[in-house]
Amino acid sequence: MDAQKKRLGDFSITTKNIGGLADSTINFKNGLNVVEAANASGKTSLLRAFLLSVVPVNGSGYGYILNTGTKEGFVQIEDNDGNKFRKELARMPRGVTVKGDNLIDESLQSLAQRFAIGGPDNELLNTVRSGQNLKELLLEHTNINILNDQLRNLENHKIHLTRTIESLREKTVNKDELIAKIKNAESKLVNLIAQQTKLESEKKKHNVEEGDNRKFETATVALEKINFTINQLSSSISNLEKRISYLESDSTKLTKEIDNMKSAEKIGFNSISNDIDKLTTEKQYLTAQIDSINHFIDEITRLIESPHIFLSKSGNNTETSLLDGDINCPVCGSNTKESALDTHKKSLIQNKKNNLIRASKIEKEMSDLNIKYNTAKKAEDELKIRLDKLSKLHLDLTSLKTQMKQYTNQLIDAKKNKEYQESVVKQLEKNIETESAETTKKLTAVSQEIGMIESEIKHANSLLKSNEQYDKTLKDTRSNLKKVEDEIVSLRNKIRNNEENIRKTFNETIARITSSLQFKNIDVITMDSNFDLRVTRTSEDGAGYFDKESIKTLSKSELEVVGIIVMLSGYIVYGLNKFFPIMILDELTFMDKTRLDKLIEYISKIVETVILTTLSPEKITGEINRYKL
Repeated sequence: MDAQKKRLGDFSITTKNIGGLADSTINFKNGLNVVEAANASGKTSLLRAFLLSVVPVNGSGYGYILNTGTKEGFVQIEDNDGNKFRKELARMPRGVTVKGDNLIDESLQSLAQRFAIGGPDNELLNTVRSGQNLKELLLEHTNINILNDQLRNLENHKIHLTRTIESLREKTVNKDELIAKIKNAESKLVNLIAQQTKLESEKKKHNVEEGDNRKFETATVALEKINFTINQLSSSISNLEKRISYLESDSTKLTKEIDNMKSAEKIGFNSISNDIDKLTTEKQYLTAQIDSINHFIDEITRLIESPHIFLSKSGNNTETSLLDGDINCPVCGSNTKESALDTHKKSLIQNKKNNLIRASKIEKEMSDLNIKYNTAKKAEDELKIRLDKLSKLHLDLTSLKTQMKQYTNQLIDAKKNKEYQESVVKQLEKNIETESAETTKKLTAVSQEIGMIESEIKHANSLLKSNEQYDKTLKDTRSNLKKVEDEIVSLRNKIRNNEENIRKTFNETIARITSSLQFKNIDVITMDSNFDLRVTRTSEDGAGYFDKESIKTLSKSELEVVGIIVMLSGYIVYGLNKFFPIMILDELTFMDKTRLDKLIEYISKIVETVILTTLSPEKITGEINRYKL
């Protein structure tokens, strides 16, 4: 059976070894069902039986539901079509296991636990009782968690793209400088080729022993290769020294920046967040004060502008001019003259003006703090980028120092080879004419330089080609980063709007239920923008006020009623009646008969089957299905 679509209708619940219920079967009917029992007779165990029916299969943490002196137990629910749903508990060496049928879809089980089954195990009621924040509990089954996961992924992607851009910037070189370098090298190459042609022509004019000339030429070429190698190694070592010095300077600078950013971060988020919370609370307090003041101004205005006729206190229906008598002031609650009412009104208008000025200042302060908060968030992202950059920089330094050591050793060996090769060249130079030797040496040097410049041109062209690819990738990455940043802003706004819509829906539902129960000294129960419960109360003299810790001012019985209101609101907001048309509440002894009747009347319009456990039948009357444990 699809438990989300099919109604249970009339159903039975059978339990075995569930808490204090050894063996019992109760047949419940649509409408109001009251289970009567003395203390310690199994009322709470009955609630836990319903709880077991909606816990996850293979779920942990439900071992307390099984009677401590038994090894196994079960709960079985049978609907009016004969469909059975059975959950079993079994005590194992490593704890109690849960297995059996799902009465409702697993993704909806915690909703039923939270908003349909009251009692001491209810997480939502316990959170209200302790005055803790409700945001996580109320938003868990919305798309907010999915959106927050998407936001985290986008923010991580933003960090990745920022690092990529930083890396590409380091790899790119100045395009104009490269082109100028290539042109200069090509011009040199033309001149060198001309010199090479001329020297080859001069060489042919000399009559030198072919064998000695060939040996001298080979030795000279070898010496030039060694000199080229030495120049290359010296140049590479010089470049490495500069690069290492540059990176070490960067490392010192980065380390100092990171230390400063870490110090700033320690006093950043928490301090700013606390200041924003304080200002938010003060703003809510002022808003409530302004609403109350507006109410009293309207009341006084209505009294002043109404016909000046009232009944005397003696109750003899004698009509008297208001100017000659007293009237009850809605502000202070005492009898006063019309002139005093006008004074009260002026005082209220001034108070309202002062509150509006302060509220405006708070808006400005909050705006400034939000800017600081966003700056601190940006600084946190920058800190992550710098830490990664420092780690990469240290790796580069280690690699460069290893490479420099290798080049230094190679340079030492090359200089030793040079000394030997120079002696060979000098010896061969004695065997040929000086002029021929000089020509050969010059020709060898020019040929070597031509090779070097050709390599430089090839390398520069390669860099130019790579640079073009880096530029394209950098442009694409910046474009992607802009898109991701726009998506982050859009998603944050969507999350805020969704949270606000959910909060608004809950507050509207809470207001409807609160209105139907008619508290004597509580005007409004609402959740603020952070999903903390707030209460607007009415003092003994009639003046309205809003306490920033108002939920803590409630009595135990009032707090229990508020918990039931929030629980019922969640049942309505999430439409639990579509897949779990039952609500079970434990011992509503904290409610007076009038309010209990109103609550039952309200719930019965929304929930098909209401089950109450109670000590006695005295408070509850009317059409009720009664059972005794």
